[in-house]
Amino acid sequence: MNEIYLCASSGIFNNEALRATLGKDVKIYKNFYKPLRYDYVISWGYKKSYNKAKKISIKKNIPICFVEEGFIKSLPVYHSVCLSILIDYKAPYYDCFQESDLEYTIKNSLLTEADKQRSKNIMNFIVNNRITKYNDNNKVYKKYSGAVLLVDQTADDASIKYGDATEVDFYKMVNDALSQFKPQDISLKIHPKVISGERESYILDYARSKGIKIISENISPWDLFPGFSDIYVVTSQMGFEALISGAQVTCFGSPFYSGWGLTNDKKIVGRRVGFSFDLLHLFYCCYVIYPKYYNPFTSENADMENILLLILKKNQVSKLPEFNYNFLSSKKKFFINKYVDFCKESKINLTWGLDKTIKDSYFVEDGFIRSRGLGVMHNYPFSLIIDSQGLYFDKDTSCDLDSILNSNIPDDPLLLSMAAMLINKIVGHNLTKYNIPKKGFKLDSSEKNILLVIGQVEDDLSIKYGAVDVTKNSELLSLIRSENKDAYIIYKPHPDVFHGKRISEYIDPNLYDFNAGQYSIEEIYPHINSLHTITSLSGFEAIIRKIPVYTYGLPFYAGWGLTTDRYEFPETRRTKKLTVENLFIGSYMVYPYYLCPYTLQSVDLDTFLINFIKCSNINRSALVNKFNNLLRIIK
Repeated sequence: MNEIYLCASSGIFNNEALRATLGKDVKIYKNFYKPLRYDYVISWGYKKSYNKAKKISIKKNIPICFVEEGFIKSLPVYHSVCLSILIDYKAPYYDCFQESDLEYTIKNSLLTEADKQRSKNIMNFIVNNRITKYNDNNKVYKKYSGAVLLVDQTADDASIKYGDATEVDFYKMVNDALSQFKPQDISLKIHPKVISGERESYILDYARSKGIKIISENISPWDLFPGFSDIYVVTSQMGFEALISGAQVTCFGSPFYSGWGLTNDKKIVGRRVGFSFDLLHLFYCCYVIYPKYYNPFTSENADMENILLLILKKNQVSKLPEFNYNFLSSKKKFFINKYVDFCKESKINLTWGLDKTIKDSYFVEDGFIRSRGLGVMHNYPFSLIIDSQGLYFDKDTSCDLDSILNSNIPDDPLLLSMAAMLINKIVGHNLTKYNIPKKGFKLDSSEKNILLVIGQVEDDLSIKYGAVDVTKNSELLSLIRSENKDAYIIYKPHPDVFHGKRISEYIDPNLYDFNAGQYSIEEIYPHINSLHTITSLSGFEAIIRKIPVYTYGLPFYAGWGLTTDRYEFPETRRTKKLTVENLFIGSYMVYPYYLCPYTLQSVDLDTFLINFIKCSNINRSALVNKFNNLLRIIK
């Protein structure tokens, strides 16, 4: 029988993340409606709803289900959106006086080697990308340093009372530090809600009176921990983040992460005596097993890695400056406004394409999974490239993509594991740049060596800036025919040219065996032995489909050891060899910006793909249909 929950407050009832994590088959009510049988009453920890939940529990003889926001709670800017929920059928995780489901999980979980490696990968990713509970403090302030960092909390935090601590323990923390170090070597990090004036602190005034340095900025903990040899906490979650960073942590209360042999504990939790776990185990139980993660842009449950990618992309978007739109057409400004913020007074320009005459400019182009249908048909672009240096197709000038690919970013183990999954998703759903409907491509030839030659728009910027000697489609076909006389050549003209939207010179039909202009490229890929192109993106689409690729220009995916190239990039542009996953991480996961097809809000690649696959050519969202129609009107 499906479980039925009764909510102790309307706020709990309206929490979308909770509804998703409990599951579709679960029924939730906020008042006593039929049926009269309830399995659980939901309380938000020990907050106001708890007293009501307790009364209902006693009256109806039903257990309480405790919920709390997770340890990675929200996105930058979107603070009201909950990314993770903690559901506990015994007690809130911070209650040290009784065993919670979290404590049971820590004691009884047996991790495999794969689990431990996953734990390590996630921890490193969190530290390297400065991910925190609220993700609202990515601005880098001056570096702080000293002997010890004290972590403050709000005076009414439930984790203090139920972590076996009181106001006295905060004074003990300060005095313990003063007994060992000079005041000028001690710093106190104030809670963000104390900084904003929403809550009060137990020890702020006392610490000031003792000459202790006060850190009042909303600074990321990852900028703080490296500067201190010791971190003192009472029950703050920041103590666990300090453990993740490799710091030595002393606890003056009994938080969920104390008592397991990793912290210096001033108080003892009897139930935890005799247990000892390494950090990989503790982290995996607390961050991977125990929380339930929720993606607000798909309205579905998600793995922790999916949420981390969403946060990473949102952080990337939040760091974009405001732009001046003077050099954009009305049509371009209309849809780019969904990706960036515009400001007339901004001194940073935004230009479409690669106009190098405009100073202080970022450059914009279509992304690599653009739309369902051609751009010239006024289909809304769901991905864009926004580059601060140049653009990916310029063979002579470095761009942000070069910087990404030549860095350590594509080597991140978590990104590598996600890249493999995303490549399979793209290939499995036959996704390409334009995603043109299939026309039933069939190949009658029995030839063993079938070559696909990609035609391009000859006055396109990718030819102007990426070609070397071969600049025309006829030149490319002549060269390939002369070097592959016995091959069966399929020629695929660019869709814009085939549909008469762009001009191309006459192509002698004797240079190829079959013209596949009417067909979508994704239905041709399975039939070919190799792909040949000057600079077309289809070359990279073929790479991720394990098709050999030959380049006759200098596209962004050439020179990394994955293609057979007629020309070479200078060593300064290609400092290492890459795997397919490395190149995919930089080119598809980090470099472009994506919009959710249903909400037109910025998202990561995985979230975009989930929604893009749902939003088929037939079943587009009403919002996207509206914007496509507007694009046809705007000049």
